[in-house]
Amino acid sequence: MLAVKGDNCNLLDVMRSNKVESSVIGKEDENDEDISRRWNELPIELVELLFPRLSLVDCLRLPSVCQGWSKASSFIRKGRVWPWLMHLPNLKYQSCKFFDPFYCEDYTLKSNAVVVARDHLALRYSKDGWVVVTEGNKRVFILNPFTDQVINLPPLPSEEYFFDGISFTSVPTIPDFILYGFYFQRCGEYVEISTWCLGEEEWTVLAFQPSIPFFPSSNNPVLFQGEFYCLGRKGELGVFNPELETWNVLCKPEPLYLSEPSYGLEYCHLLELNGDLVSVFRTDETKTPLRVLKLNQSHMMWEKLEHLADMTLFVDHRNSIAITSPEKKYANKIYIPRFEGGTDSKKGMFYSMDDKRYHPSMHRVEEPLTCVWMEPNLHLHN
Repeated sequence: MLAVKGDNCNLLDVMRSNKVESSVIGKEDENDEDISRRWNELPIELVELLFPRLSLVDCLRLPSVCQGWSKASSFIRKGRVWPWLMHLPNLKYQSCKFFDPFYCEDYTLKSNAVVVARDHLALRYSKDGWVVVTEGNKRVFILNPFTDQVINLPPLPSEEYFFDGISFTSVPTIPDFILYGFYFQRCGEYVEISTWCLGEEEWTVLAFQPSIPFFPSSNNPVLFQGEFYCLGRKGELGVFNPELETWNVLCKPEPLYLSEPSYGLEYCHLLELNGDLVSVFRTDETKTPLRVLKLNQSHMMWEKLEHLADMTLFVDHRNSIAITSPEKKYANKIYIPRFEGGTDSKKGMFYSMDDKRYHPSMHRVEEPLTCVWMEPNLHLHN
């Protein structure tokens, strides 16, 4: 159930609706019948032209305006979609919450998958509308919170297992899906990479003892040109080749720091942006500008990136997403997992690459305990 501005709308009911829902479109009155007839006279081809200009929530509402418009439900996928901040509001796990940073609105979605949880849940990774969730150190499952589809993975290789990073290759419902879990020993001299293929009953574990120690940032690996790149806390890169099953710490780019920064003092993010690897380094200090660096692939060195053009970035402690901004006013910004305001009104927090400042300021902002940026996906079977 998705709560939108106080109205309760079941997503699947809205998608398949064949009648007007008064709880969605408002209070009925004596003129409703005439209004419905006039809406029905609008050709469905014109209705379909509206979808690319609407937000996701409005796309969900549109098919239920009248019976004729319900035929347009298959065009929901054409609605504009951008990352929402998914988080769990409390430890009772009766629902998931979502924050739309562009429209500054909250949504609530009930999920059977989180209701049955018995241990602490952590949102670890998202891609194509799917979210990897860990329950304690024993269970991993993949959830599409908008369709409530759940894919349960086998028990982890050992008790109290932990992944420092998670990634997967494709949508979890297709046969060639593979999930990768990365574990780095704190001494930096031992790496385990666990893989799970769709339909298998156990994990496959690869172990490496590299000659060069590697201390990862908390950000997930990035699949780039067929290899998984991991960002170290000093700015170095570790690379896992899934075809050759090899792990290497690259000599270049050279580390940005001579010594390893204290854990937690700086947030490090890695993502792909228009065919390049980009790293983002940020702190909680308002006077310290956020740094964005692009990897020069010819010289294998980090170069300062001053502008994002028409792109918008979304970074949290684990996940990083880059999109083409749906509107100019959202471009050249980096959204972080914080917002200002109370229950009724929130403002998403972002760093502007134009004026090199956070908006709003760091004061009076809050951050959910466990959260991840994710792009809603209503595809039921792919």
